[in-house]
Amino acid sequence: MYQAGGIEQFCAGHNPFPSCIEKISTILTNEGLRRNLWFNEETALNLDEVEKKVNPNARQQTYDFVTVIKQNKLLLTEIKLRIDGIGTNLIDDVIGKVPHSKDLLVACPNFNNPFTLCGTMAVLIPDEQSETRKRKFRRLRIEKNAKLNIEAFTVAEYYQNFIEA
Repeated sequence: MYQAGGIEQFCAGHNPFPSCIEKISTILTNEGLRRNLWFNEETALNLDEVEKKVNPNARQQTYDFVTVIKQNKLLLTEIKLRIDGIGTNLIDDVIGKVPHSKDLLVACPNFNNPFTLCGTMAVLIPDEQSETRKRKFRRLRIEKNAKLNIEAFTVAEYYQNFIEA
């Protein structure tokens, strides 16, 4: 499902995007992943880095990264590996980051030609108690009446569903 070279193609010619492309393994390690058993050469656009370059004084209000999966779909991904639990603050944070993340991507000339947003957004959660956390995440998202399709995954599930599928 991962589209090799897709993010490089999406970012081509739109500064500062190309300088913010990183290996997904590096982004995950920087966000607290202790052992990478899945990712090798797969790349993504680090939206936190884009935000720092575009708007250096702004607080990070973007998803952590975006990568390209099948049919030129841009998959927004937020990393929450250092959380103790799932609560309404987490849901508010994840929902609140969507508009600005989209704004950054829409600014790229390759958006909508041929790249479009994937219908799902992913949040990566720790392996510990993942099933309980995913149920609570879904319940709170529904309580917030979020119309967005934001789903929680462990890193392994994310890899299986979006990278190797």
